[in-house]
Amino acid sequence: MNNRYDCNIILDLLPLSIEHMVSEETQQVIRAHMEECEDCRQIYEEMTKEIDIMAETGKYKRKRTRKHRYKKKNTVRMMIGGYLLLLLLIMAFCLIDICFF
Repeated sequence: MNNRYDCNIILDLLPLSIEHMVSEETQQVIRAHMEECEDCRQIYEEMTKEIDIMAETGKYKRKRTRKHRYKKKNTVRMMIGGYLLLLLLIMAFCLIDICFF
């Protein structure tokens, strides 16, 4: 296999490796590749250095995912729907009260 092709695969796996989200076998393959490839090793060091700097400065914030935004919108919609239903019920009871008395 071409070394550049190997590098592309390793670079795709590096973020997962840093987050400890790969199997031990994959981690060993990544380590073995980085022992031979200076370019990948430098990229790995830069990636881990950025994470360390963000952690030290406290500027590391998790991005809100699409799921969080959807959940928030859905909650607001449910609350508005509940208030409208409550208003409709109050109006219906008022109309019934007026009609029968």
